[in-house]
This record gives sequence, C-alpha cells and structure tokens, in this order.
Amino acid sequence: MDKAAQQKLMDSLTDEQRKGIAEIIRSADIEGDYHWNGEDSVWEESASETLQSLASYFDNYDPSSALD
Repeated sequence: MDKAAQQKLMDSLTDEQRKGIAEIIRSADIEGDYHWNGEDSVWEESASETLQSLASYFDNYDPSSALD
C-alpha cells in the first residue's frame, strides 16, 4: 500500500476507530517459536510473525461468524 492509499484509509477512520485499532495492535500476543541455539531450546520473538498474525486477524474477521 502506498502512502497516498494509507493516508486515504486513515482519513476515512474516526478517532475512536484509529484508537481501537492501535489498542488491538498494542495488546496483540507476541508470536515466535522455539529455536535450538546449539545448547538449548530458546524462545525467539518474531515481529514479522506478530504482524502477520494481526493482518490475518483483520483479513479473516467475520462479524457474522460464531467461530471468532
């Protein structure tokens, strides 16, 4: 998405909607996985996995679904 499209989308949201989306982002579960470092299995957080999970949440959200 280019800057003009981002600006158009942001301008279409109310202040309450923007703040609500920001809160969803802030409260998101951090995604990651365990990786072997040669001695032990350690948890590594992943910003890209976290963002992908958030994007999927918005992409797949269906207000009429009883599964969410």
